[in-house]
Amino acid sequence: MEHKRSIRPPDLVVLYLLFSSLLNAVRLALPSHRDKPLDLVIGLVLRCTLLLLECRGKEASLEGADKHLPAEESANLLSRTFFWWIHPVLAEGYRSVLLNHDLPPIRRSLRSQTLRRHIAEVWEERGIPAFSFSLVRVDG
Repeated sequence: MEHKRSIRPPDLVVLYLLFSSLLNAVRLALPSHRDKPLDLVIGLVLRCTLLLLECRGKEASLEGADKHLPAEESANLLSRTFFWWIHPVLAEGYRSVLLNHDLPPIRRSLRSQTLRRHIAEVWEERGIPAFSFSLVRVDG
């Protein structure tokens, strides 16, 4: 049910699978569990497979307006932690010069016009005059 409602993989499931896989790998390395390695190996392989499946992006299954979301909004927990969502942009920049259409969309709240308006409003509330060199004026 959560899979259908959310645009990103569930963080709690990813964390559980990650930590249980790590604990299973540690148990596999302990000498006290070497008499039953097949059970631990099968469990580790299954958990790692589930982790990989959960970390896959949902871009293929998104429809309509959700299809053109910023990459960081649909990235999973590990991708956001290690900034793996930006890897395609970095790879494209390594191969050729980046142009505007090569860059992924950004969140509306992070666009420069929105940020300038917000800064101007905050400065106005504080009574700080906006000089021509301190803040670019945004009309409208």
